[in-house]
Amino acid sequence: MIRKLIRIGKEKCNGCGACADACHEGAIDIINGKAELVREHFHDGLGDCLPECPTGAISFEEREAPAYDEEAVKEAKKKVFAKNQAMSTHTGCPKLDQVDYSEKLTAIIQNNNIQSVTIVRMEVPCCGGLEIAAKKALQDSGKFLPWQVITISIDGKTIE
Repeated sequence: MIRKLIRIGKEKCNGCGACADACHEGAIDIINGKAELVREHFHDGLGDCLPECPTGAISFEEREAPAYDEEAVKEAKKKVFAKNQAMSTHTGCPKLDQVDYSEKLTAIIQNNNIQSVTIVRMEVPCCGGLEIAAKKALQDSGKFLPWQVITISIDGKTIE
Protein backbone atom coordinates (compact mmCIF):
# COMPACT_ATOMS: atom_id res chain seq x y z
CA MET A 1 0.00 0.00 0.00
CA ILE A 2 1.15 3.57 -0.63
CA ARG A 3 1.57 5.48 2.65
CA LYS A 4 2.91 8.78 3.88
CA LEU A 5 6.08 8.05 5.88
CA ILE A 6 9.03 10.02 7.10
CA ARG A 7 12.33 10.06 5.24
CA ILE A 8 15.50 10.71 7.24
CA GLY A 9 18.31 12.30 5.24
CA LYS A 10 21.49 10.69 6.52
CA GLU A 11 23.61 13.53 5.17
CA LYS A 12 21.85 15.99 7.50
CA CYS A 13 21.30 13.68 10.50
CA ASN A 14 23.66 14.38 13.40
CA GLY A 15 22.55 11.32 15.41
CA CYS A 16 21.22 13.33 18.37
CA GLY A 17 18.27 10.96 18.89
CA ALA A 18 15.65 13.69 19.36
CA CYS A 19 13.48 12.09 16.68
CA ALA A 20 13.67 8.64 18.29
CA ASP A 21 12.66 10.12 21.64
CA ALA A 22 9.74 11.96 20.02
CA CYS A 23 8.48 8.84 18.23
CA HIS A 24 5.91 7.44 20.64
CA GLU A 25 5.52 4.29 18.56
CA GLY A 26 9.21 3.30 18.58
CA ALA A 27 9.60 3.33 14.80
CA ILE A 28 12.98 5.13 14.84
CA ASP A 29 16.32 3.89 16.17
CA ILE A 30 19.84 5.31 16.07
CA ILE A 31 22.06 2.95 14.10
CA ASN A 32 25.74 3.66 13.54
CA GLY A 33 25.24 7.22 14.74
CA LYS A 34 22.34 8.04 12.40
CA ALA A 35 18.57 7.93 12.80
CA GLU A 36 16.72 5.29 10.79
CA LEU A 37 13.07 4.40 10.34
CA VAL A 38 13.49 0.75 11.28
CA ARG A 39 9.87 -0.31 11.76
CA GLU A 40 7.67 1.08 8.97
CA HIS A 41 4.62 -0.76 10.35
CA PHE A 42 5.07 1.20 13.63
CA HIS A 43 4.97 4.56 11.81
CA ASP A 44 1.58 6.21 12.33
CA GLY A 45 2.12 8.90 9.70
CA LEU A 46 1.78 11.81 12.15
CA GLY A 47 5.44 12.83 12.14
CA ASP A 48 5.88 13.85 15.79
CA CYS A 49 9.60 13.61 15.09
CA LEU A 50 9.66 16.33 12.40
CA PRO A 51 9.68 19.42 14.63
CA GLU A 52 12.20 17.79 17.01
CA CYS A 53 14.97 17.40 14.41
CA PRO A 54 17.48 20.24 14.90
CA THR A 55 19.06 19.75 11.46
CA GLY A 56 15.96 19.45 9.28
CA ALA A 57 16.92 15.91 8.23
CA ILE A 58 13.33 14.60 8.35
CA SER A 59 10.69 15.07 5.68
CA PHE A 60 7.57 13.24 4.50
CA GLU A 61 7.33 11.11 1.38
CA GLU A 62 4.76 8.75 -0.08
CA ARG A 63 5.98 5.24 -0.84
CA GLU A 64 5.08 1.57 -0.73
CA ALA A 65 5.07 0.38 2.89
CA PRO A 66 3.24 -2.03 5.19
CA ALA A 67 0.11 -0.74 6.91
CA TYR A 68 0.36 0.83 10.36
CA ASP A 69 0.00 -1.96 12.94
CA GLU A 70 -1.39 -0.49 16.15
CA GLU A 71 -1.49 -3.90 17.86
CA ALA A 72 2.22 -4.48 17.17
CA VAL A 73 3.00 -1.07 18.65
CA LYS A 74 1.00 -1.90 21.79
CA GLU A 75 2.78 -5.25 22.15
CA ALA A 76 6.19 -3.63 21.73
CA LYS A 77 5.38 -1.10 24.46
CA LYS A 78 4.68 -4.00 26.81
CA LYS A 79 8.18 -5.33 26.20
CA VAL A 80 10.08 -2.30 27.44
CA PHE A 81 12.24 -4.41 29.70
CA ALA A 82 14.35 -7.29 28.46
CA LYS A 83 13.58 -10.69 29.97
CA ASN A 84 15.06 -11.10 33.44
CA GLN A 85 16.46 -7.57 33.43
CA ALA A 86 16.53 -6.32 37.00
CA MET A 87 16.76 -2.59 36.35
CA SER A 88 16.18 -0.14 33.56
CA THR A 89 17.17 3.50 33.31
CA HIS A 90 15.03 6.09 31.55
CA THR A 91 16.29 9.64 31.17
CA GLY A 92 14.77 12.90 30.09
CA CYS A 93 14.92 16.64 30.40
CA PRO A 94 11.51 18.21 31.02
CA LYS A 95 12.80 21.67 30.14
CA LEU A 96 14.43 20.82 26.81
CA ASP A 97 12.26 17.90 25.69
CA GLN A 98 8.98 19.76 26.38
CA VAL A 99 7.03 16.50 26.54
CA ASP A 100 4.89 14.89 29.21
CA TYR A 101 6.69 11.71 30.27
CA SER A 102 3.87 10.50 32.52
CA GLU A 103 1.98 8.65 29.76
CA LYS A 104 5.00 6.55 28.74
CA LEU A 105 5.98 5.91 32.35
CA THR A 106 2.41 4.86 33.18
CA ALA A 107 2.49 2.31 30.33
CA ILE A 108 5.85 0.97 31.51
CA ILE A 109 4.58 0.55 35.06
CA GLN A 110 1.26 -1.01 34.01
CA ASN A 111 2.70 -3.44 31.48
CA ASN A 112 5.73 -4.70 33.39
CA ASN A 113 6.52 -6.32 36.70
CA ILE A 114 8.00 -3.20 38.30
CA GLN A 115 9.01 -3.68 41.94
CA SER A 116 9.98 -0.09 42.81
CA VAL A 117 10.74 3.29 41.25
CA THR A 118 13.73 5.51 41.98
CA ILE A 119 13.70 9.04 40.60
CA VAL A 120 17.15 10.63 40.36
CA ARG A 121 17.02 14.34 39.62
CA MET A 122 19.18 17.41 39.88
CA GLU A 123 18.40 20.10 42.42
CA VAL A 124 17.55 22.65 39.71
CA PRO A 125 13.83 23.55 39.55
CA CYS A 126 13.25 22.38 35.98
CA CYS A 127 14.15 18.78 36.95
CA GLY A 128 11.12 18.78 39.22
CA GLY A 129 9.11 17.88 36.12
CA LEU A 130 10.62 14.38 36.18
CA GLU A 131 9.50 13.87 39.75
CA ILE A 132 6.00 15.16 38.96
CA ALA A 133 5.72 12.90 35.87
CA ALA A 134 6.88 9.83 37.80
CA LYS A 135 4.45 10.48 40.66
CA LYS A 136 1.60 10.98 38.17
CA ALA A 137 2.55 7.75 36.38
CA LEU A 138 2.58 5.83 39.64
CA GLN A 139 -0.84 7.21 40.52
CA ASP A 140 -2.31 6.63 37.03
CA SER A 141 -0.94 3.07 36.85
CA GLY A 142 -3.17 1.97 39.71
CA LYS A 143 -0.25 0.10 41.28
CA PHE A 144 1.05 0.79 44.76
CA LEU A 145 4.83 0.60 44.50
CA PRO A 146 7.62 1.77 46.78
CA TRP A 147 9.35 4.81 45.34
CA GLN A 148 12.04 7.28 46.30
CA VAL A 149 13.57 10.50 45.05
CA ILE A 150 17.32 11.08 45.06
CA THR A 151 18.39 14.67 44.47
CA ILE A 152 21.84 15.48 43.10
CA SER A 153 23.38 18.92 43.73
CA ILE A 154 24.91 20.96 40.92
CA ASP A 155 28.35 19.89 42.17
CA GLY A 156 27.43 16.19 41.89
CA LYS A 157 26.79 15.35 45.53
CA THR A 158 23.71 13.55 46.82
CA ILE A 159 21.49 15.87 48.83
CA GLU A 160 20.01 14.18 51.90
